[in-house]
Amino acid sequence: MTAIRQRDANKSGDWRLPVWGAFAFILTSPLVAMQFAEDVCWDTSDFAAGAAVLFALASLSNWLF
Repeated sequence: MTAIRQRDANKSGDWRLPVWGAFAFILTSPLVAMQFAEDVCWDTSDFAAGAAVLFALASLSNWLF
């Protein structure tokens, strides 16, 4: 039983950093774009909604993988 838990822990650990890193990159992309283009104008509520959606997706992906 311990070997199964160890294998499952290693499996989820392989995906955790890339998934959270990708979602952090996606969330910070509009912040960087706002510095260079006037067409992108997000406010605090946009970032909060984006963070909530990305957090839910990242949590779900960690649970599935």
